[in-house]
Amino acid sequence: MNKILYSAMLAVLLTGVSISTMISVSPIAFAAEEEEIDTEIGREVGRLYNFAARAFQNDEDFLAAHEYLAEARALEDKTPWETYTIEKLDMQLYLNQQQLDLVGPRLTAMFATGVTPQEDREAYMRIAMLLANNAQNYAQVITYGTEAINYAGWDNQADEVMVTAYYFNGDPSGAEQYALDIIARRAAVGEVASLQTLNVLVTVQEEQGKEAEAMQTAGLIAVADPSVQNWARVIDHATFSPNLEDQHYFNLYRLRRKTGSLAPPDYVGMANMAQALGYPVELQGVLDEAIGGGILEANDISISEAVATARVLAAEAETMLGDLATEAAADPTGDTEVIYGDLLYSNGRAADGEAAIRRGIEKGGLESSADAQMLLGIVLLEQGKAVEARAAFQQAEQDPVANLVAWVWGLYASL
Repeated sequence: MNKILYSAMLAVLLTGVSISTMISVSPIAFAAEEEEIDTEIGREVGRLYNFAARAFQNDEDFLAAHEYLAEARALEDKTPWETYTIEKLDMQLYLNQQQLDLVGPRLTAMFATGVTPQEDREAYMRIAMLLANNAQNYAQVITYGTEAINYAGWDNQADEVMVTAYYFNGDPSGAEQYALDIIARRAAVGEVASLQTLNVLVTVQEEQGKEAEAMQTAGLIAVADPSVQNWARVIDHATFSPNLEDQHYFNLYRLRRKTGSLAPPDYVGMANMAQALGYPVELQGVLDEAIGGGILEANDISISEAVATARVLAAEAETMLGDLATEAAADPTGDTEVIYGDLLYSNGRAADGEAAIRRGIEKGGLESSADAQMLLGIVLLEQGKAVEARAAFQQAEQDPVANLVAWVWGLYASL
């Protein structure tokens, strides 16, 4: 039987998932493949194929072209190459029409023939992956993406699609590993992973109960995008550190206040803790902020009484400082000096607080040198001494209890 040989050439420009095409069809002979695939097309398939190509080229009659190809598809005893040729042209037509929901199935059928030339796999695999994602066929996304990553054109968007596909395909460990691979690949070329990748990573780490890893990832997100929500998230992780003491929790409240991430319940919590620990100026400041922001009602009796108490205590703060200075000088250890320096900072005297804390550290005999270093870092940062502050926080990180509180403060100091 006589054979008619055909080929279609396609140029594709893909930006995001917006695709445009130009199609040119002419009767030429296919070159033989190395695997000796039969690249001949039978007369009946070729006739219908030619009718489809002419319907598009001469009249831009897409409907007729698709009908001819549907008729060719229905023929029995087709070779894999004939099926590939039909599906490719049909796919090209749908691309030209921007009917992306119909392109994906044609690409799937094209790849399923097993004879798709390598150049076509490289040209279309990433497109197929993106369209599978549009169709929420996440298993197919992973299949196509696993191959497409080896071809030119792979980018951040493709990585984001893949890591999200692992997550929605019910594979959190796969999503985690892929996200970590992205981070490593980006770092190798001096880049950072996208926020979407990091957000998927922290989500799957949280879902798997990997608290330490999730906190590290949340920190990367907060540095890349220092929004209120992102800082709240990383501080939340630090709050769940085991064996924290009241001073540690209060220092986390201080960081929430600095980053603007105090939620309504946090204002009450910080105010209560400020009163209990003896920080009257911060107590007054937190209450004033909460009332000014409409979080607390000034005419509420309990709130008005708390504000009145805070103002009285704040007015007496200087007297308290004088008494504490005397105690600090008499204390053979540095603990009272550190407490004195902390209160100076709380009262708005960061430079004096730094000097007192340094004296306490120099004296030694501290109950917790890590806590002293953390307070030193806080007062240094208040004065804009970020490099020195980070060094102090790194010292505090050596403590097994305070380490994550110090780490998140050091993260803030790195901005």
